[in-house]
Amino acid sequence: MTLKELHAFYAAATCNSFSTAAARLHISQSTLSKRIATLEDYLQCSLFNRVGYKATLTTLGHELLPKVEKLFELNDQILSISESGRLFDIKCRFGVGEIAASSWLAEFITCATSKYPKLILEPEVRMGHELRKRVLDGHLDFAVVANEPHDMSLAAERIAEVEFQWVMSAQLNEADNSFSHIIKTKSIITMDSHAGASNVLTSWLKGNGYSNKNLIICNNMSAIAGLVGADIGISYLPTGWVAPLIEKRILNVIPNAEKLDNLGYYFCHRSDDKRYMISMMKQLIKSSVDYKKSMLAM
Repeated sequence: MTLKELHAFYAAATCNSFSTAAARLHISQSTLSKRIATLEDYLQCSLFNRVGYKATLTTLGHELLPKVEKLFELNDQILSISESGRLFDIKCRFGVGEIAASSWLAEFITCATSKYPKLILEPEVRMGHELRKRVLDGHLDFAVVANEPHDMSLAAERIAEVEFQWVMSAQLNEADNSFSHIIKTKSIITMDSHAGASNVLTSWLKGNGYSNKNLIICNNMSAIAGLVGADIGISYLPTGWVAPLIEKRILNVIPNAEKLDNLGYYFCHRSDDKRYMISMMKQLIKSSVDYKKSMLAM
């Protein structure tokens, strides 16, 4: 019995399919199946019920899982005493949203790979609902998403929040550019309902009685900034992210605009994923996350 075989069992037990488990371990599905079969031969028992297209844990498989988790925890603690970073001789797949990708993502990867040279990070940039699903399915090790997940299968910790500003085109030359006038006469350009930032607008509209406000839906923040710059409408954008566009006189802050709620961001992973790597990645993320930065300033 080897650690590779136990890793294969653990991945298959905590992912939604053998193919996803194999992808997490960066091996072929046939190799994963062989390692699990070898472990079952050694233990002389079946660990999975292989019925149809989905394998589920047997009673003995359920009994083995927490024991394997404890074994890996001890193994990680042993490896963590080495300064060579041997613990992170792995690939790590994770997900972030568009705001993170254009603010602190690059610094995080630079910091993490500098501390652990053997670590290979593979980021995905998607909408929050997609990232949560991919974490649950086992495609991603963790994700940083807006709004606290309510699925008990996900563990989440609030790590940051983002402030938003109402913005308009710098071309806007109406005599009355007060917020009350602009909000009544201009369409609001916003992300679609799957984006975390959309909740900020929904809450504000509801609280201020704008249930029938004309909205223009767009699924890309850079495109929204471009549309606002062309005076197609107004929008609300992250304060740090939009700062360079305001400095370059492409956009302007709407004077005396009403404040929007801040948006919380959470580090989330599967509740049953007890790997030491997850807690270490969370600490690295927390030391790097800064939504006030903007790649647009480069």
